[in-house]
Amino acid sequence: MNGHGVLFRNGILFTGGSPKGPAVATLLQLLKLRPKKIVFINDKKTHLEDVAGTIEKLQIPFVGLRYSFSDKRVASFNPDLAEIQFHHSPVSRLLSDAEAELLLKGTP
Repeated sequence: MNGHGVLFRNGILFTGGSPKGPAVATLLQLLKLRPKKIVFINDKKTHLEDVAGTIEKLQIPFVGLRYSFSDKRVASFNPDLAEIQFHHSPVSRLLSDAEAELLLKGTP
């Protein structure tokens, strides 16, 4: 959509790291849509605020909902374990955190 990873496919807007507010505005413009209301769900408050600000300027009613189910998992994410899992998992399955922890500690 913008040459930077923004894609609208099968009813889903993928932003590829681009700001979500302008992506939504561009999508509405390209599709010539003026919705009565926009409901936007995201796990990051900053993304909700970005879209809310953009949609407010377009004077379209907006409801933003923050999805928090994964907060605990995100908080416990260990990039070192993820790196081990990425490089050492067999094709058939992903190493568990416990298995990756053993490799990280140098235990066979």
